[in-house]
Amino acid sequence: MASDPPVPPISDEPYPLHAGLATTPRERTLTTSGHRRTVRALAADWRALVRVGVTERVLALVPGLARRYPLRGFDAIHLASAVRLQSDLAEAVSFVAADERLLAAAAGERLTPIDVSS
Repeated sequence: MASDPPVPPISDEPYPLHAGLATTPRERTLTTSGHRRTVRALAADWRALVRVGVTERVLALVPGLARRYPLRGFDAIHLASAVRLQSDLAEAVSFVAADERLLAAAAGERLTPIDVSS
């Protein structure tokens, strides 16, 4: 399997996730207090999290995942990243999300879903 070209460095700060998390109170996937707790926890844990670059190998998985599950665009990329990581590591990978459809898709891909919506 060919390796991906170098990936630009992933931010040392969780800026990309703030946009996604900002919609959670509006969509009622998280309460306002749950949203605040999640943002604080993310900021505290960010440096310890494994971050997967969006590479051609990751993006190649998106069309199939989008056909199998009712996912939004970035959700499909999130899932594809975890599926690729699990394949590359050949060990179980935990998948963290607050969206029921995304968590169900993760379980369908044999990832270990962790629901942070409560």
